Amino acid sequence: MKKILLDLLICPSCLPKEISLKSIVREITEEDILEGTLICPQCRRSYPVKQGVANLDPNGSGHGTSSENKYETAPVISSYLWSHYADIFRDDNASDAYRQWADLISPHDGLAIDAGAAVGRFTFEMAQKSDFAIGFDNSHAFIRTARSLMN
Repeated sequence: MKKILLDLLICPSCLPKEISLKSIVREITEEDILEGTLICPQCRRSYPVKQGVANLDPNGSGHGTSSENKYETAPVISSYLWSHYADIFRDDNASDAYRQWADLISPHDGLAIDAGAAVGRFTFEMAQKSDFAIGFDNSHAFIRTARSLMN
């Protein structure tokens, strides 16, 4: 989880009130919180940060790592990687939908948010048109994969 996000995060359990989350950091790098906990000072709910991924699910369903979740499997991740990025490699069977959607975004100041970012292609496209782009998803494997593409 990028440290810069700490100033933006609010407790999802306390909505519509905007209660800022406090952090307890156990492992950190220059830009990322790798391990820790986010805690709401009002309702006292805690949200884990594991392997650089914050889980802000107010229902506490975990990091989506269940073997029963198809979005955590290698074949599905591979499929999503192909569908999101194959056009970059000039695959004749690839769709150029992400490039077309990116062309519709006007450059702007401020934040861009990609809800359901999957493996991150649209988030990366939005980052080219805004000051800062955030992608989130409920699949831990998708988030780990997208983050690995950043490096």
